[in-house]
Formats: sequence, structure tokens, C-alpha cells
Amino acid sequence: MRGPPNSTPSGFSLVEMALVLLILGLMLGGLMEPLKVSREVAVAAERDVLLVEAEEALFGFALVNGRLPCADSDGDGFEEYPCPATRVAWLPWRDLGLRRGGRDPWGGALRYGVSGGFAERIELTSNGTLKVCEEAACTTRLATDLPAVILTTGPRAEAASAEERENLDDDTTFVLRPPSAAFDDHLRWLPTNRLLNRLVAAGVVP
Repeated sequence: MRGPPNSTPSGFSLVEMALVLLILGLMLGGLMEPLKVSREVAVAAERDVLLVEAEEALFGFALVNGRLPCADSDGDGFEEYPCPATRVAWLPWRDLGLRRGGRDPWGGALRYGVSGGFAERIELTSNGTLKVCEEAACTTRLATDLPAVILTTGPRAEAASAEERENLDDDTTFVLRPPSAAFDDHLRWLPTNRLLNRLVAAGVVP
């Protein structure tokens, strides 16, 4: 028996299905962006915790040994002592007892620079040679005469700018600036006064 001539067919038409899928796609897209931002914030926090741990490990090493460790130039996790001519390489994470194999949240090895005098014997007259600037040309300096610098190259391992290349060229200049498409490095440095104050308080430096 036929239904009434004006009845509406049951189910969705192709147009209605397309509209539903479009709406679902927009809703999912709107959810993905906050999740991505949340993930990036969490990873950045993990990076910052790792850098603080590395800084504290350097303080601890200095308290025990009266000096900072040399850099690890062959990637085995141990310092090369006495320091070679190039004092910028990787962080000696085994000597420092760091977790994660001395690697950042993206799997990159932490880099490390140390001033020669601080890697031999720390005294009240010790002077740092490292500096941190806002750009590769170093016209604006954020910190100077530093004993040591710890660096992560971030999620992108290859250098995308002159500033990132400056952080990889093994000299005494490092760059820190706001993150951008061309700069995702991050670093932390040891101020001379903080290091000396802790060593003097502990009786390591008279």
C-alpha cells in the first residue's frame, strides 16, 4: 500500500551528510588547536625543568671539584679533561648524573660552553669569557663574562638563521631571543656571582 503522496523520505540526503561532516570537521579542528598549544606548553615546561636540573648539576659538580666540567666533545657523556682548545660541545651528562641521556624533549643533545679558567680552578678572581646576545652581531648583550652556558636547539635541529648558526659555531658568543619560525633555540647561563657566592658559602673558594 502506498503512503500519502506528500510524505518525506526517511534518512539523510547526500547534501545533509556533507553538511554534517563539514560541521564535525570544523568542531574537531577547533579542538585540535588548543590541544596543540597545550602540548607545546607542556614540552616547553619540560625543557625548562631539564635546563634548571643541568644548571644545578653544574653547581653540584663545582662544589665537589672546585671547577666546572669540560665539554663532552665525542658524545659519550663524559667530559674531556683537561679541556681541549674547543670548550663548546655537548654537556657531559654522565659526569653530572643527568637523566634522559642529556637530551632535550625533542631528542637533541644539550650543548654546553664553559670558560677555560672556570674549568681549571675556580677562584675569586676567575673571569668568564662567554656572553649571551640578542642577535648574531652581538650589538645588544644580555649577559657577559659568564662561566658556562647550557643550550637546547629545540624541535628543529638544523640552523634556520644566523642567530641559530651562532649558537653552533663553538665560539664564546651565544644568542637568546623570542621564539619564531627562524629561531627555536633556548639556553640558560650560570652567572659568575651566583657561582662564586655558593662556592664561598660552602668553603670551596676561600
